[in-house]
Formats: sequence, C-alpha cells, structure tokens
Amino acid sequence: MFLNDHLVSAAYTLIELEKVAVIVEVLTKEEFRNRGFATSVVSMLTEDLIKRGKVASLYVRGDNSHAIYVYMKIGFIEYWKRLWITVNTDTRPL
Repeated sequence: MFLNDHLVSAAYTLIELEKVAVIVEVLTKEEFRNRGFATSVVSMLTEDLIKRGKVASLYVRGDNSHAIYVYMKIGFIEYWKRLWITVNTDTRPL
C-alpha cells in the first residue's frame, strides 16, 4: 500500500498451490502502524486469493498479539498451534 508515493505496508504469499495459498509476510513501516494499513493489505490479498478459489492461510507467532488481532478481525480463525524446536542454537523465528 502506498501513501504519497511511498510504500508503507505490504503483504505477500510465498506458497500458492492449486487450492491453498500461504501468506508469509505482512509488513508495515513502524511510523505507519496502528492506522489500519496491515488490515487493508491483508484483506485485499485474502479477497484476491478467495476470488481465485484458494484457501487463504498464514502462520503467526503466538506472542504477536497485534498481528493476531488483525487476522481475527479479517476473519481468520486459529486452526492449530505449532511447536518450534531447534538444535544447538538459541535462534527463534521472528
């Protein structure tokens, strides 16, 4: 989404199969957060996927309450919780 010719928010899919698509990134510049831009871009992307006959899905960290709020407001529902495990590292998903 552009505001005065500047990109302020975006959402995209990385994986699209015949019947399902996975939204992998929703990004909004920090100074433009809490203005509804993420809701708008995810809504538009979700509508496009549904019009093309796909199930829209995404992953979100359980502690990302702001993103969860946006996704639930749009109509996404929790399907399941996943466990993230690693070996020999303290690296965690963003």
